Amino acid sequence: MTQDPFSGPGGSDDLPVPGGSPSRPSALDDLDFLFDLPTSITEDDKLRRGFEVLSHKLRTSPMATIQLMLLERITTYYVAMRAKEQLPIGDQGGYVSTTSQKDFNAFWLQMTSTFIKAQEKNLDELEQNIFSQVLDLIRDALSDEDDSTRDRFMTKLAEGFSRAGM
Repeated sequence: MTQDPFSGPGGSDDLPVPGGSPSRPSALDDLDFLFDLPTSITEDDKLRRGFEVLSHKLRTSPMATIQLMLLERITTYYVAMRAKEQLPIGDQGGYVSTTSQKDFNAFWLQMTSTFIKAQEKNLDELEQNIFSQVLDLIRDALSDEDDSTRDRFMTKLAEGFSRAGM
């Protein structure tokens, strides 16, 4: 039986306070319940362990709650897809037809592609933000230098960033 994700180890009387700590997150911050694969998807231990490994690897980078929720959907659908593939077409629990198998795969690929594009966009925005902050710091550091030195340095810096594809 799965423990209520909103209660602490001893039940609701032991509910962590909001904010928690790095060693013991608040129940309000704990998203582990999202990554609990329903047995209705598969009872195959190998697929269940694979789901746990995938979930762990995907959750190692910092993400917003909605991103984690999307990752849970992508991972769950992937395992469901794998479980259905193990059964012959038309068998109970498997794909009804090759068309339904194709549609399920297309749906999963579309969801994954959308997630990846959103991640890339967020990364591009983050890189631009960091780049802008670094340039501001450099300008501040050079504010005491004479115009010639500052202009020469900024030109060389811009050329270097350009060569690096930034």
